[in-house]
Amino acid sequence: MKVVVWLFVLVVLVIAGFLLFIYSGLYNVAATSPDPGFVQWIMSTTSDNSVRAHAKSVKVPDFSTEENAKEGFEHYHEMCVTCHGAPGVKPSEIGQGIYPPAPDLAESANEMSPAQLFWVIKNGIKMTAMPAFGPTHSDQKIWDIVAFVKRLPGMPAETYGAMVRNAGQKPEETTEKTETGSPNKPAETTPPATPPASQPGTQPATPPAGATNSQAQ
Repeated sequence: MKVVVWLFVLVVLVIAGFLLFIYSGLYNVAATSPDPGFVQWIMSTTSDNSVRAHAKSVKVPDFSTEENAKEGFEHYHEMCVTCHGAPGVKPSEIGQGIYPPAPDLAESANEMSPAQLFWVIKNGIKMTAMPAFGPTHSDQKIWDIVAFVKRLPGMPAETYGAMVRNAGQKPEETTEKTETGSPNKPAETTPPATPPASQPGTQPATPPAGATNSQAQ
């Protein structure tokens, strides 16, 4: 009986200690203050195993065509390069200030399967700067991003730079597309309307009766 009582007291003390720590404000939540090693291990191990477990249900389609990768590049350069960087491109000031830092996908993309990359891009990861793109992007667009990301390891900086320049030189190929897949066309301007000319054979409007009588007099 005494053992049970002592165990109960121990549990109460542990809970009280955690609450005291939480409400004390001692833990530094600043992004400039790295977590202790054991906290980093707990978070990274939990995250890695969660991604592996949930990605098992993802069905991988045929996504790795050059056209898929081209479409994926446009999304990656618009949304992802800010934090992850690219071959020859450093993360922006925003990307350099987030914690934990976003992985360099040019080095780490091969460590994840296509299903895992898809799951992370679609759902995001809590307590990191990785957002969920599922609410704003279709599965097809996300697979396009995966197709490009899997090409990042080993990609020369010159190749990525050429893709950026080509996209800039041909804006018509990177314009936003409608749901049917065709680029939006510029609005057609309509010339100002001109007064209609009188047609031959038409009779002028009949003048008021008072005006006719005054002319007859």
